[in-house]
Amino acid sequence: MTINELVSHLYNLLMSDRDIARPPSKEMKDQIGVLYYTKELNAPYYFSPSFTFGVYLPILSPMIFPILLSIGNFIKLKIKAKKA
Repeated sequence: MTINELVSHLYNLLMSDRDIARPPSKEMKDQIGVLYYTKELNAPYYFSPSFTFGVYLPILSPMIFPILLSIGNFIKLKIKAKKA
């Protein structure tokens, strides 16, 4: 069953039951679940690198920069120790 056939089948089921106030059947719930997890209908979320850096860099920079500076100083001390 293709996605278009599944959608039209669900639409017909929903329209046939619209006068009756009752919860959807298990079959209908399963078919809606299949549609919900279909990649063709729900493309994966994409955040551009500039957006990701713009959001996370201000939050993480107070934690990352001291670590990077400490590693840099450690490397400088090792290089000085080798030269001496």
